[in-house]
Amino acid sequence: MRWTAICIAALLVVAACSSGTPTETPTARPTVGTTSTELIAALSDSDAEIRLAAAERLAKVGDATAVPALARATLDDETEVALAAVEALAAIGGDGATDALVALTATIPEFGHWEAEDRFVAAIEALGRVRGAAAIGRLLELAVDEEMRGTAWLAVDEAVEGLTAADVPAVAAALDHEATAVRLEAIACLGTIGGSDAAEALIGQVGSSDPEIRMAAIDALGEAGDAEATATLVKALSDDDALAAASHALVEIYRDDATPLLKYLKSKGTVKVYFALIRIGQKGTEEALVTALGKFGSKDMAVDYLNCGNAKLEKAARAWASKHGYTVITLPGGSSVTWGG
Repeated sequence: MRWTAICIAALLVVAACSSGTPTETPTARPTVGTTSTELIAALSDSDAEIRLAAAERLAKVGDATAVPALARATLDDETEVALAAVEALAAIGGDGATDALVALTATIPEFGHWEAEDRFVAAIEALGRVRGAAAIGRLLELAVDEEMRGTAWLAVDEAVEGLTAADVPAVAAALDHEATAVRLEAIACLGTIGGSDAAEALIGQVGSSDPEIRMAAIDALGEAGDAEATATLVKALSDDDALAAASHALVEIYRDDATPLLKYLKSKGTVKVYFALIRIGQKGTEEALVTALGKFGSKDMAVDYLNCGNAKLEKAARAWASKHGYTVITLPGGSSVTWGG
């Protein structure tokens, strides 16, 4: 009985010792120094924890002299260290950091394993934050890269969609890129950003000798919606290949009030603005359109009036045809321009 009691007492003592809230021993972060020189040196340490701590500290220090070392660290064997180096480059910013991030986006795909995706996406997102001509130019290159992988492409798409009016000069710089696809992407971005600065950059592209660039610029001007482009678009109406695109762009700009376009009906050189006016279909503009047909009318113009679906314009077209010796014949088919269409 005494032995049993002793054993029980011992068990009670053990239970008492094991009860209560368990304690944890804190793990101290490695010491990496405080100066840029010490932190840069720590990026080459054999201990990954020290390298990581150094990269994180350099992001806060913001010393541009660390850029070359951080650029090397983006290729660290430890992905966590590499990602911290990317973040540090983004935090430091400037031409050197941007160039390092651009270079990283060209190097990462060569890794050939899933961890490369994290670094690639991180570099893309960092470029989206540092902005500038080099950063945005690279993003536009990646946006048109047909070999881009899913996750990385989404990162590029988000970065490009986040461009604002402040980025117009950087995007406009890509209009001189050697690759047509990149120039087209830059044009599309300018149209999305909109505003007078974007319109000004796009206007210069309407005179391009490349028809694809020219058409894209016209479309983008319509999307940008800035009236500054009006004279350029009206002039483009004289080009049969650009007629549809230019008239559509004018519709986009003036769909709420077409009256500023009426003055262009008073000149033979710009009378083709009637295409946009008919498509807008604003009530009260018919009189000016009828007058323009009487002054500068042609067979093609009369046919467009005749088939646009507006009774006043159709009546004027029939009168013009009769006056000029034409007979109106009804045939199956559609119209090239529709009132309010």
